[in-house]
Amino acid sequence: MTVRRPAHSRVLIDLNTQCDFLLPGGALPVSNRDTILPRIRALMAWCRKEQMPVVSSLEAHRASEPSRGLPPVCIDRTRGQRKVPFTLMPRRLVVQGDNTFDLPADPFAKYQQIIFTKRHSDFLSNPKADRLVNALRPEYWMIIGVAATHAVKSITLGLLARSQRVVVVRDCCGHWSASDSEHAMRQMDAKGALIVDSEEVISGYVESKLNAAIEEEAARFAEKNGIQEPATVSRMRQLRSTRKAVSAADADQEPGAAEQRSKAKNGPQPVSDNLVPSELIARKQTANGKSRRPLA
Repeated sequence: MTVRRPAHSRVLIDLNTQCDFLLPGGALPVSNRDTILPRIRALMAWCRKEQMPVVSSLEAHRASEPSRGLPPVCIDRTRGQRKVPFTLMPRRLVVQGDNTFDLPADPFAKYQQIIFTKRHSDFLSNPKADRLVNALRPEYWMIIGVAATHAVKSITLGLLARSQRVVVVRDCCGHWSASDSEHAMRQMDAKGALIVDSEEVISGYVESKLNAAIEEEAARFAEKNGIQEPATVSRMRQLRSTRKAVSAADADQEPGAAEQRSKAKNGPQPVSDNLVPSELIARKQTANGKSRRPLA
């Protein structure tokens, strides 16, 4: 079934906000848990109010998997694997990672939150999640979750490589090392992500920053292509439309333009005898056995 391309201006990607990472009794709680939990709660409440589509990931591991020196986390069907309750939307759908591409057509027509289970740290390694991300293409993606140095950085760089606009909410990203997290934020910023705080998102300041970034990008494009007074992207589109209209009008005013278009459309027309020079008519008559007459 084909995934349609709904028109969403913004989509939140919520990564691994699960009990094992964020609650005191979790198997591997992040070091900044106390700081980010109230910010994540406030941001999710704002998304719920704004009816913002949410794409979530859910770490899912088998008990038999090697732990690599770490305590087993997010084991299937355990309490630690569950998402923190306030990160769940009332209308949600859980999609299992089974290496297929099957998805409902336009899932956000019925649900506000789509939750993908995943076995690997890279969210886009799930074929269904990758397909949905490619189908949506909103004006920008907003990224939160655990951990800043792994899952958050991985999907941010992946979306930027696809020429997507990405906003990373810094104070809603968990980490085990503050220095490593700050390094990851600098890397994402250098690649083109917009790094903000949750208060800037809720207040609407992010929208103004994005509009300024879009205008700056439009100005660079206009300077490169010699367009005068590029105020916004819509202004650039208006200029392109005006150029096309002017070119069409100039073509209509050229002598014989209508006749040339008619010939191009209808193909070659039979030549009338009235338009043939008298010399050709005389030669044709001579070839048919008639006497040659002096040319007038």
